[in-house]
Amino acid sequence: MFRAQLVEQADRPLASVRCVLPALDGASAFASPRIVPVRVAFADLAAASVKQRLRAVLLRDLLRLLPRSLLCLVRAFRSTLPLHLDPPALLAWNHVSVALPRHLSSSLGADALAVPARATGERRAGIVPTVRVYLALGDSISIDDYTGVHGGGAASELARKLAVELVDLTRDGNTTHGVLADLAAAPATADIVTLTAGGNDLLGGDLPRAILRRLHQIAARIQPLGARVIINTVYDPSDGDNDLGRRELGLSRLATIELRRRLNTLNAGIRELAHERGFLLADLERLFHGHGLASDEPWYVQVIEPNLAGATAIAEHWYELLNVAPERQERETAA
Repeated sequence: MFRAQLVEQADRPLASVRCVLPALDGASAFASPRIVPVRVAFADLAAASVKQRLRAVLLRDLLRLLPRSLLCLVRAFRSTLPLHLDPPALLAWNHVSVALPRHLSSSLGADALAVPARATGERRAGIVPTVRVYLALGDSISIDDYTGVHGGGAASELARKLAVELVDLTRDGNTTHGVLADLAAAPATADIVTLTAGGNDLLGGDLPRAILRRLHQIAARIQPLGARVIINTVYDPSDGDNDLGRRELGLSRLATIELRRRLNTLNAGIRELAHERGFLLADLERLFHGHGLASDEPWYVQVIEPNLAGATAIAEHWYELLNVAPERQERETAA
């Protein structure tokens, strides 16, 4: 009887997963032989510990293992699916990332998923602690497509460095309008957010003030996620050379000068937005300077897209921002 109750307790978190997976073809895998024995094994161990009258703390520790094991199984199953999911399936998985930990915490106690004390020490050492969800928003600056390598984009590389679940809402040609629409598929909480947007708006003829207005709207939407947010300036493939920019983009001299003015205005506004909102600023204009189209080591392909070297540089810069910022903040606080 006791064993049956424990199996039922193990089933409750899984039920919260099943309820948000109707859009996934492989949802039936949660009833597969790979998962059921794990639930039964934990129940058998717990029942045996009670039968042998072992200390109650052992039973408690066994039950604490259960939610973490279920989360591992869910994430392992996610890893078998395509990296880029269609919106219905992506939305379902975003709900899983948030709903399952909350359900486990409410059912089994607030400390069921507590981060070990060692992770707190790791954060003080400048290492990002156990991060569960990384939300990537924006345009082709973040995607894999132009790197020539699957998983070579900046968002994919950062996700691997942090060992996190990537919720990738980036796409080629995306604008600030698109990002605002994409937020409907974003998870309710996240640990890290990166935003690369504004360049396509600029090339499309939008004025900086209109782009910045939408960036502020995006910022207001993502701030409640409770994440550490990295916002990026727009890089300049010409390295400040108007003649090169004019030739590559097919613009007149006056149009090129005007585009330069708008780029400078937009990037100044992005820097100000980062300061106002407390976001981390990745100044890609500065990072990419010296690696333009005419340089010996260009970080671009197809005029405006980051190649593998450029994407890797962005991911490394993001990772450095996430790790150096806590140290700097602690030093300033101590001072």
